[in-house]
Amino acid sequence: MTKKTIMTLIVLATVLGPAAQGLCDPAGLGKPGQNPATMKVDGIMGLHPAQENSCFAIWIPVAGDQALKGIEWYNNDGSVIFPEVLVQSGSEGYPVQISGAQTVARDVSGASEAWSKVEFEQAVASSRKGFYVLITVPEDSRNTAQGFGGGPGLGYTTGKEGFTGWLSSDGQDWVRVKEGYGFAVRPIFVDREEGMLEKSADGAGSGQNLQILETRLNPAYPNPFNPRTSLSFSLKDAAQVDLSIYNLKGEKVATLASGQYPRGTHDFTWAGKNTRGRQVASGVYFARLKAGQLTMSQRLVLIQ
Repeated sequence: MTKKTIMTLIVLATVLGPAAQGLCDPAGLGKPGQNPATMKVDGIMGLHPAQENSCFAIWIPVAGDQALKGIEWYNNDGSVIFPEVLVQSGSEGYPVQISGAQTVARDVSGASEAWSKVEFEQAVASSRKGFYVLITVPEDSRNTAQGFGGGPGLGYTTGKEGFTGWLSSDGQDWVRVKEGYGFAVRPIFVDREEGMLEKSADGAGSGQNLQILETRLNPAYPNPFNPRTSLSFSLKDAAQVDLSIYNLKGEKVATLASGQYPRGTHDFTWAGKNTRGRQVASGVYFARLKAGQLTMSQRLVLIQ
């Protein structure tokens, strides 16, 4: 990480500290298990100042039979126009770079200190456990106050119904919102159907019109990899499954999944270790999925 990037992250962390502590009213915390429709918003988080590709990221879990059509969010300043809303498939952990995400809405605005809504150009399905929704912030804008004229900001909640979030100055390096805080966002879901745009964490950000909800072994990412790669498979119907790793000799190296799995998409990680927990050598391996009567495989390259 360059010195410039480190300085940017320090500035972001400084912004997050006071915002998280100063705007929170412990007496007004959201109730555990509260329905998102009655979500208690405790304050606003924003960037000061925003740079090129500065953005918010919210991770939203998506069930295998659902697609994301849009979001409602608690908006700070109705005069702000957010340049883009993007999505990228992924498991909760660390957002993708903005260059690998798919644009689903442009020039988005909302009301001041109120719930606002954006519907995507088309519903998007995920090949992973959920989506990172990225909301870009106008360059050189500043979040200076709460309400109209106060600059771009998203509401947060300290209740359990908020969604995990990050902020970034450049769309590459991220600062996670303080634990116990979440963005005040309501996802808009629709039923997942064949022919919908489906996003995979392929790093290129190109959506593909796929026949979704078919039984298949999805592309591993990254590949080649070091030290780990993410694999997933999708099931049209519940099935008895075995997902294992083999070497070039056809010998089983590791088993990632074995047993009965429900309809939907299931994610796994292989860290390049065998069944004994020992690191395997660099080289070519194969991930093989057996699901019911179907068998499929893909080539993996481990680089040490």
